[in-house]
Amino acid sequence: MVPRGHLQPGRDGRRMYVDWAMKLYGDSQGKDLNTAADIGTGPVAVMASLFPETVQVFGTEIDCKSFEHAQKHLGKKGNVTLVKVDDSADILHTLMRACAEKIDLIVCNPPYFDIHQRGTKTQVMTDSEGFYPGGEIGFCRELFNQSLLYKDRIRIVTCLLGRKQSVSVMKRFIGDHKMQVVSACFCPNQTRTWAVAWSFSSKLAVRAGISQMKPIYMETDCPLKVIEYLRSIDDGVVVEPRLFESTETKYTVTLPNTWSRRQTTDELKFTVNVKPWGRSHRVYFDLHDPNGQDHRDKLCGLVSKIKKTILL
Repeated sequence: MVPRGHLQPGRDGRRMYVDWAMKLYGDSQGKDLNTAADIGTGPVAVMASLFPETVQVFGTEIDCKSFEHAQKHLGKKGNVTLVKVDDSADILHTLMRACAEKIDLIVCNPPYFDIHQRGTKTQVMTDSEGFYPGGEIGFCRELFNQSLLYKDRIRIVTCLLGRKQSVSVMKRFIGDHKMQVVSACFCPNQTRTWAVAWSFSSKLAVRAGISQMKPIYMETDCPLKVIEYLRSIDDGVVVEPRLFESTETKYTVTLPNTWSRRQTTDELKFTVNVKPWGRSHRVYFDLHDPNGQDHRDKLCGLVSKIKKTILL
C-alpha cells in the first residue's frame, strides 16, 4: 500500500513499460537479463518488483521515507537491492559504485514537473517524485549525459515519459549524439505514456531498433531505374542478382567505402525489395546490419537522392 502523501503508481502501465524494456534486450520474460536497475523506486518499488526473480535488480531512491517503506514492502525479495541516494543530481553515480557488475537494462519514471512549478500542482506527491530542474526532459537529458560516463558498463537505458512532446525532444537530443534511439507508446487504460531507449551495444542496438524503425521505401512506376541508379553510383557497387524481373524481386546491394562523393564512409549493405503496389511498385530498403543511427541516416539520404533523380 502506498503511504499517504506519495504518488499512486499505475501498475498496468508500468508493467507494459517494463515488458517492452525487457524485449529490447531479449524477451519480455527476462531470460537473457542478468542485471537491471530502477532509478527512483518510490515507496512500493513497483517496477523493480516486476522483473523476474532470476534478474538481479538494483533500485535507487532519494526520499528517506520512500526508501524505508520500499525496504519493508519488498521484504524477503532477494533479487532486489535498494541503494540510498543523497543528491538529486546524482542519478547514476551512487548506483554504479554500488553495482560492481555491468547493468544490462535501466528503467526509470522521472519527475514530471519543473521545480519552478512546485506549489502550483494539486497532485499528491513528494518533491522528489514530482519535481526536477527541467521536468522529465531535464531528468532524461541528465540521465543520458551520465550514462555516457558509464557506457562501458551499461547496455540499454530506458525512460518512461508523460508527454508525447518529450519523446520528440529526446529523440532529437540523443540522435544528435549519433546514437540508436527507439520509442514506444503505452495506453493500458485512458492514460497514455511514452518511452525512449538508447543502447551502448551495437548488437543490442540492432535488436532494440529493428522492430521500432519505420521502413524506408519509395513508390515508382519503373523500379528498374532504381537498380540502374544504384549500379551507377560507383564502380565497386555490387547488386545481386544482376537480372531484373518484373515480379516481386529482392536485391542485395553492397556499396563500397568510396561510394559517397563527399567523404570516405563505411561500406553500406542493404536489401532492396521490389513489390507490386496497385499499378505501381514500392521499393523497400532494409539495412543488413543497421550499425547505429548513422548508417540509417546515410541510407535515408541515398533514397532521397534516388527519388529526386529518377522522379524528375
